[in-house]
Amino acid sequence: MSNYHSFGAMKFVPDLPSFEVFKKILYSNPRISEPDSHLKHYLDLILPQVDKEVFSLEKPFTQLNFPHEGGITGYFSTNMN
Repeated sequence: MSNYHSFGAMKFVPDLPSFEVFKKILYSNPRISEPDSHLKHYLDLILPQVDKEVFSLEKPFTQLNFPHEGGITGYFSTNMN
């Protein structure tokens, strides 16, 4: 799952002023405070790892592609071409 169109593999960026606003939206989920919900734990764990990638408009974060072709992918290692 990512913020890329299914056609052309081009990225779309949330039309928000900052990552902090995006984060507030995610943390506003009503299930976050439920005792059996792991949502807060996973948001705390994952968001710091993806904050740059979600809003970045610089290569390689603008297009899904092989790294050697200027893109980014979670499917292949950086030495795969």
